[in-house]
Order: sequence, then structure tokens, then C-alpha cells
Amino acid sequence: MSGFEVVIEALHKNVRFLHQAEDSWAAALGKIDGKLLGPDDLGLLGKQNGVIQDCNDASAKLAEGLKRGVENLQKAADSLKAVAEDRVRREEEITAQLKKTQ
Repeated sequence: MSGFEVVIEALHKNVRFLHQAEDSWAAALGKIDGKLLGPDDLGLLGKQNGVIQDCNDASAKLAEGLKRGVENLQKAADSLKAVAEDRVRREEEITAQLKKTQ
């Protein structure tokens, strides 16, 4: 015994949690991605000092970060799911081998 126990249902629960987080990040991305301010959206004050460009740059950086976050959450969920599936497969193999010896 290695001193710890793998709880497969806990792994699956965490996979679901990661997918929920991914969905939340994707929803946030959907609200800002590609939505830029036009030259007249903030009136005269927006045209001064590059405020519109600064807002659009910030929006683009936020979208980039959210995209990376969505990708990372998806990769984490997929990796954890693979671990859970591997553990299930190993337990099934061990159970089948034990049944053969009985």
C-alpha cells in the first residue's frame, strides 16, 4: 500500500468542477471577445488622449487571457479525466485477475 487511496468519484467531481469553471470563463470571453469601441462611442472625451485605443487594447488583452484560461482549464479537465479513466481501467484489470485466481 502506498499510503493513500485514489477516490475515483472525487476525481470525476473535480473534472466536472473544471468544466464548470471552463464554461464560466468561456461565457466571460463571449461577452467581450471582438467587441471594440468605435471612434465615436465615448464622444469627444473618448477621442482625446487615446482612451478608446487604451480600452480596446485592454479588452484584447483580457480576451487573450480568458482564451488561455479556457484552454488551460480544458487541458486540466482532460488530463484529470484521463487519470480517472486509467485508474478505473487498472482496478477493473486487478479485479479480473483476482477473479481468475479464485
